[in-house]
Amino acid sequence: MKWLWVSSVFFWVALYATFATISVQAERAAQFALFGVGIMLGFFGAGLLFVRIPIGLLATRMDRKLLFFVGLCVVLVGNIVVPVASPNPIALFPSRFLLGVGAGFWIVSSVMFVEHHDDKPKATSRITLTYALGITIGGLGGGVLANIGDWNTPFWAGAIAAGFAIATLLPVRDMVEPAAPLSLREFLQLSRQPQLLMVSTLGALMFFVLTATVLGFTQNFAARLGANPLWLGIVYFAMLAPYSLTISIAHRVRSRIGTDFTLALGFVAGGIATMLIPFAGSVVVLSLLQTVVGAGLGLVYSSLMWLAIKDTPHKNESMGVFQTIYALGFLMGPILTGRVVGTTSLEAGFFLNGGLALAAFAAIAAFTLLRGFSMRFRRFPRLE
Repeated sequence: MKWLWVSSVFFWVALYATFATISVQAERAAQFALFGVGIMLGFFGAGLLFVRIPIGLLATRMDRKLLFFVGLCVVLVGNIVVPVASPNPIALFPSRFLLGVGAGFWIVSSVMFVEHHDDKPKATSRITLTYALGITIGGLGGGVLANIGDWNTPFWAGAIAAGFAIATLLPVRDMVEPAAPLSLREFLQLSRQPQLLMVSTLGALMFFVLTATVLGFTQNFAARLGANPLWLGIVYFAMLAPYSLTISIAHRVRSRIGTDFTLALGFVAGGIATMLIPFAGSVVVLSLLQTVVGAGLGLVYSSLMWLAIKDTPHKNESMGVFQTIYALGFLMGPILTGRVVGTTSLEAGFFLNGGLALAAFAAIAAFTLLRGFSMRFRRFPRLE
């Protein structure tokens, strides 16, 4: 499975190669208004929302290597469409949609990798490392390449990375039969489980904040502070590095302070740092705030993903529900924030999203306290 691991790294590089520069490219090169930038960014969430449950169902009914191959081809096309159609700015919309569709296939390779190893926790950590490496390399590399070349260079790099992902997937052999598929009734029962719905809703809120700020308008704010494409990559890297690190160590934090408090800590750190962004007077200060945002949201994402699949043998389907609901955050975060910043100011978007993260913290804190004081709350799902 070493080739699947390598393919997964290239997959994440291909997905994230353009994120550091895309929102500034849309505003400056394509001349989109900020609301238009938000709509364009939201197309990624629309693509993910469109395919995630079908992918989860197909993963138990067809060859998983072939399914992941299809996803890699979609990512390749999603990258190459922009430079091929250049200078037509409308190409940014189908590109974001196709990359969102491609993003939905990551669970196929992850589950396939884990199922081929006896030590499941270790295998999970190893495949999670591909995500950390890929998004970090893609995010920083995209900014560097845009600074060396032009706005379209990260798209070419993403297409090349997708090509390498396809090539390194070819030697992989899937020797494990996937779990028996769920019936429609069983799937509907699974999708109504209280803990899964609660976790998925928190995930939607987290990705609302993440896609509206870190993957979107934070880069536009950095450009207003004078950031060139290289600095856009650095600002993005400043978030991705601690985000990747805390994803990797979140299980240790949970074992010490509990899952409830880990989630609360992540949301409050990310929320406060996001609300302080409008007061950053330089890209250096902005980068420092980004490290706090990344560390906090990394704790949140890792914990939510673990909660979504930890008690079920139907991990593909559970992750399908989780991703479909949190894709609403991918879709609505940049669109609604784009509407706000387009009619008020860019700074207002950070106050909005920081406030939402703090609201999630308050909800988790209240839920935890109420559960501790009243026996009747014990019938509610415990986030542990």
